[in-house]
Amino acid sequence: MYIKNESGHDRWIDLSLPIQAGMPVYPGDPPVSVRRFLTHGCNGVQASAISLSCHAGTHVDVPRHYLPKGAALESILLDQLTGPSLVVRACLTAEGLIDLASMDLSEQRAGDNLLLATGWDRLAGKPAYYQDIPRFAPGSTRFLLEKGIPILGLDLPTVEEAADPPDHDMMHQVLLEEGILIVECLCGLEKIIGRRVQFYAFPLLLPGCDGSPVRACARMLPV
Repeated sequence: MYIKNESGHDRWIDLSLPIQAGMPVYPGDPPVSVRRFLTHGCNGVQASAISLSCHAGTHVDVPRHYLPKGAALESILLDQLTGPSLVVRACLTAEGLIDLASMDLSEQRAGDNLLLATGWDRLAGKPAYYQDIPRFAPGSTRFLLEKGIPILGLDLPTVEEAADPPDHDMMHQVLLEEGILIVECLCGLEKIIGRRVQFYAFPLLLPGCDGSPVRACARMLPV
């Protein structure tokens, strides 16, 4: 959804999934609970309590997620969680793997974050969202390191590079070890493919934690 300020110039788009009780979660994660422990009818006010994984819904992964001595949330500076970003459509190989080397990155500038639109968010809220998640083509992790991006954001619930034998953790571990933050479970990126935006993904301040839900959004930058 786009939002205009009073001057009508700045345009914003919400890139976050709603947090709802019973929503599908990554296999093995605890369920999401949202409950009202005070209600207007009984108490004259409403107050709610939530219980969820730090990786439920739209969220950021920080180095502590995979690295025992990696930076936890409180060590991540706020300016690391915002910045100019290029939104790019995913290109797929014949095997259905995400091929970063075939994408149009001609508009990318030094220091830009990369926001990758695959269209997978169309399955958000359904069990299929966490099944047969597209993987990245071999060499994708190295490609991202060479680009020097601060943040990889995408509309998938996880990142994995295809490998033989399979290594489900390698891509996460290498990117986080190199200080590249990962924002997963974005939505709505397909509306702004090809655009440069100012991206925001501020987490809760959870000392010692490995990630946090974020209210991710983008402000459209001039063409």
